[in-house]
Amino acid sequence: MVQFSPGYQAFSEIGEDDLAVIQAKLYHHLAILLPAEIHADTNYRSVTARGPVLFLKVLERHKYTDFLRLTHRFVASGSSDLAPNAHIRMYHDAKLAEVTAFDGLQGIRRYSGPWLPAQHVLYKNLKQNRALLKWLDHLHELGHSSDSLKPDRYSKRVKSRVS
Repeated sequence: MVQFSPGYQAFSEIGEDDLAVIQAKLYHHLAILLPAEIHADTNYRSVTARGPVLFLKVLERHKYTDFLRLTHRFVASGSSDLAPNAHIRMYHDAKLAEVTAFDGLQGIRRYSGPWLPAQHVLYKNLKQNRALLKWLDHLHELGHSSDSLKPDRYSKRVKSRVS
């Protein structure tokens, strides 16, 4: 289980319900974490002296947007658990980032639709984006940065053997 430090530095200037400010802070924190050059369909990993290994998967790359998955992978009894497991969309032209999913049921559970009131969707987005901001703040404290996030050569070898 991930434990956060008591002082969340990222929240010092954010109002209670200011989603746009949270998304701008997310973009800024991710820009510090990501290497200058990332490639689509590539796995990256960051190993520091403290905390678990951080994994980044670049799911999609477009001219103005990137879609990423950021997670820790814990292996227990032969299976692998991803926790936390955040899917993030970065908008480079607007310099914003948002969480699109923040749980283990990626692609199955949807938080928007005609049956959900808009207030619920906004509250869920605020909650997920704030949680990601806390986690990114924690990752920076552990020493994860663009210097430590490198292409994961092991995952490419495993992929090529399976294919």
